[in-house]
Amino acid sequence: MEGVDWDELLEDFRSLGGIAENVVQRKCSLGRGLFLVNPALPGRIVVPENLLVPVNQLQLESGAVTLKPSSRFSEAYRCFFARYQANVSWGWGGRHAVEDFEASLRELPGSVLQKLAQYHLLNLSLRHQDPWDQAVFHRFLASRQVQFKGQSVIAPIWELVNHSVSSPPFRLLPTGLATAPVQPGAIELTFKYSETSPLFRLFDYGFTGQEATAFSFPLRMDCQGASLTIHCGGQPLRDDQISLSEVDGSVRISGLPIGNRSVPEQPYAYLCEVLRRIGRGGDARSLFRGIQHVNRDQREELLALLQGCEGNVVEMIRTALTLELELIAQSNRSIDSPR
Repeated sequence: MEGVDWDELLEDFRSLGGIAENVVQRKCSLGRGLFLVNPALPGRIVVPENLLVPVNQLQLESGAVTLKPSSRFSEAYRCFFARYQANVSWGWGGRHAVEDFEASLRELPGSVLQKLAQYHLLNLSLRHQDPWDQAVFHRFLASRQVQFKGQSVIAPIWELVNHSVSSPPFRLLPTGLATAPVQPGAIELTFKYSETSPLFRLFDYGFTGQEATAFSFPLRMDCQGASLTIHCGGQPLRDDQISLSEVDGSVRISGLPIGNRSVPEQPYAYLCEVLRRIGRGGDARSLFRGIQHVNRDQREELLALLQGCEGNVVEMIRTALTLELELIAQSNRSIDSPR
């Protein structure tokens, strides 16, 4: 941090109603994170509802992230939030990390960008349609915002916590947002941001890792002997939700899991449930293998297009694709395993 005292900033946060106990910001392997001051004691952050900032009340003015004049916040909170953004979040590496990632995306080969757009993973013409500073600002907000009571908000201090697949999810309270309990022996505060795939995590947040699930790319597949066509929208799913419609033998579904590390049999069970709901049991195993085969070929094609390319973003895409191929393989083996 530059130009601000961390303890003083936390005192201001607490005076406004926030809770921040036994935490300090430090640089780490992921860039920056929140660590326990004393690992022998618990640590937590709670941001009450009145300190959550709707993203539509934020603006980028003269290179600084500030609250709009029309926003509902007090002068004391405005001063705190401006110092926080300038010295801790946006101003202390947040902007540069997002800007570097977005600039690297622009350097990807056209053939790779075309495929990523086709698979609904990355559309740079939409992502970067605003002037560059505004595009970076919007991606900065998109990677930090969270839904609270149907509204996209930023939670100061809390949003500095890093993601970990193995951690519990953050706590969504009726009165605000809180960190997850610190795991025994941990020295850093972490929580699981959401359930998603390695590729979606990469393009949404700028990093990737050992996510538990892989989802199908958009596809259209005819089921032999069942007079049925599956249209998959290629979207990630939350909480095993099933949203489908059937018209004249054509089933449209927003997304399909195709690999799962924690529960390898889950993707096949999900497809079986989709077919059960439309009364089209048929050969679910053959259909599942076909969907996996198409997705495996698409990821391998992307890997082939990346051959000879260099750079951190290229390596992250390779890593994400490899992780997803491993997830697909694990769930492929599970449908033949004894039950």
